[in-house]
Amino acid sequence: MPREQLCYLFWPDQPDATARRSLAHLLTHLRRALPTPDLLTASNDQVGLNSAWAWADTTDFERLIATAAPRDRAVALRQAAGLVRGPFLAGFSLPDRPEFDQWATQERQLWERRFLETLAALVEQHTARGDYSAAIDAAQRYLAVDELAEEIHRRLIQLHALSGDRGAALRQFERCSITLDRELGVSPLPETRAVYEAALAGTLRSEKEVLSVPDETAPNTQYPVPDTQYSIPTAPTPLIGREQDLAVICALLRREDVRLLTLSGPGGQGKRGLASRRPAWSPASALIGRHLLR
Repeated sequence: MPREQLCYLFWPDQPDATARRSLAHLLTHLRRALPTPDLLTASNDQVGLNSAWAWADTTDFERLIATAAPRDRAVALRQAAGLVRGPFLAGFSLPDRPEFDQWATQERQLWERRFLETLAALVEQHTARGDYSAAIDAAQRYLAVDELAEEIHRRLIQLHALSGDRGAALRQFERCSITLDRELGVSPLPETRAVYEAALAGTLRSEKEVLSVPDETAPNTQYPVPDTQYSIPTAPTPLIGREQDLAVICALLRREDVRLLTLSGPGGQGKRGLASRRPAWSPASALIGRHLLR
C-alpha cells in the first residue's frame, strides 16, 4: 500500500511530515515484533508483505480468479470460494480512526461482492455440467450472505426440482416468499412464481429450459386467470395447520355486520397464505383486506 494512504488512514489530522515519521516509527516496532523482519517490505513510497514469507487469502483469491484457464474454471472458482471464511477483517475495527474504519467497510463490501460473484458463477458452472448437488451447495452459500437475492432463490427452486426433490423446491419458494415479505414487504416476482409453478407441476426437465414468464392471455398459461372481484394473491404454498383460523375467518365473513376483515401481525406469520385461500366467502357481503403491522 502507498505510504501516503497509510498515513491518511492512521494519522489523518497530522501534517504529512509528522504522519510519515509516525509511520516510520511504527514500522520499526513492527519489524521487531514479527518472527522475521523480512516479512515486511518497505520503500520510499510503499509498504507491503514479502510474498516469499507471507501468504494472504485475498491475494490467492485474486490469482485464482484471474489466471484460471477456461477448462479449469470450475475448479479455480471452487478453490477461490473455499478461501472465504467470513467478512474481510471480521471483528476488527479502530473506533478512534474513522478513516480506517471507512476503508475497511469499503473493502468488506468489495470482497463480499467478489465472493458472491464467484458463487453465482459456480452455480452456473455446476448447473451446466448437471452437477445439481454442487450447484445447490453454492447457491445456499450465496443466500447465507445475501438472503434477499431472489434470482438465487429462483435458481434453487429450479435446481431442487431438476434433482428430483420437489418438496425442497416448494419449501425454497416458501422461504423466498417469507423473506421478501418480512424484509421488503413484497411478493416474489412473476419469474420466480413461474419457476415455482413449473416445479409444482413437474414440468422442469432440463437446466436449459427457458423459464420465462408465460403470457397470461395465452390459452395454456401456467398462471390461473386472476379473479378480478378480489385483489388477493394466488395461494403460494399448501396451507397446513391453520384450519381453526380459516374457520374463524369464514364465520366472521358470513356475518351480515362484517364488511371488512383485516389480518394483521408481524411479517412471516402467514397472513398472505390465509388471505389467499378464499374459503366459502360471500362475495356480495365481504372483502378481506390485508394490513401489515411492523
